[in-house]
Amino acid sequence: MSYLKNMKTFKITPTPTAISNITTKETVDIQMLNKLISSDLLRETFNNKYQAKIFKNEELMEYKKMIGPDGFIRIEMKKNNMYGRSHARLSLLQIRREIRQTITKDLYTDVDIENCHVIILQQICKKIKFKPRS
Repeated sequence: MSYLKNMKTFKITPTPTAISNITTKETVDIQMLNKLISSDLLRETFNNKYQAKIFKNEELMEYKKMIGPDGFIRIEMKKNNMYGRSHARLSLLQIRREIRQTITKDLYTDVDIENCHVIILQQICKKIKFKPRS
């Protein structure tokens, strides 16, 4: 515990988020979604280790109910308070990858970037010709 004595203390102050009350649109292959819902191929539950959440197939039925007459799902980004992240109650982001890729085949391209934040930051720095101080 002696290493803690040498650490500097700092204070983090929350600031209001600028992203709030945004509505986006998603679309899926409705025929494929119906096939998945009516099939017995899906495991009844799925434990998402990254979100520490257990998903049930009923979420696909809830997702289907969100489809509007124009074929789009409107996703409202909400936040619980003035600070922090905005999040949707249910969207493609919360649906497990295998199902998401099945119901959005030919509609979206799912791009996974290793170390995404670092890579994007490097690209931004290169584009603006940022030179770090020595």
